[in-house]
Amino acid sequence: MRKIIAVSIWLTFIFLVATNVFLFYSSIKLSDGINQYEIKIQELHQKNINLEKEISYFSSLKFAQEKAKELNFTVSSNPVNFDKLEYAFKPSIQ
Repeated sequence: MRKIIAVSIWLTFIFLVATNVFLFYSSIKLSDGINQYEIKIQELHQKNINLEKEISYFSSLKFAQEKAKELNFTVSSNPVNFDKLEYAFKPSIQ
């Protein structure tokens, strides 16, 4: 009887150690995956910042002025303020 209890205790101990090793290995793999996703997120964030800068440059008046000079537009107009529009969309008449 003591032999059966001792063997079962050892088997339980070996099972718990093996489970602990497996969980430790799995957590290392998960942490590596999380680190890879964090690196990808940082790269995408940097690309997003660069695209936002590019968009702000293309929508700026400086870019419009450079393109106007490039296309030989000589007449300059006053800037238009879009803060107080009465109609944002005027439907077409059918």
